[in-house]
Amino acid sequence: MNRKFVAALILAGLVAAGLISCESFKKGYDESFIKSWKESFVKSCAKDDDSQEQKDICQCVADKAVEQMTVEQLHEVDYSINYIKEHILPECQQGSQ
Repeated sequence: MNRKFVAALILAGLVAAGLISCESFKKGYDESFIKSWKESFVKSCAKDDDSQEQKDICQCVADKAVEQMTVEQLHEVDYSINYIKEHILPECQQGSQ
């Protein structure tokens, strides 16, 4: 085999391994961020009203937010607050009645 061809195959393998490694890191980061975001959101959401109904609404909002929004959208505080208020909160409040 040609040395350049072998070198190209090795390089391609290393690049592919690096991409897989980066994708694996991103997935782990996203999962960690989502878990942390949900815990923080529920705690903050229920801090002024410790009733079970409020906790249930907060948990519903957190669950639906991570289902409907990307990690990038959750990072955008203004966007996520508006989206939650307009689309998710009414549904969770209605479901608790």
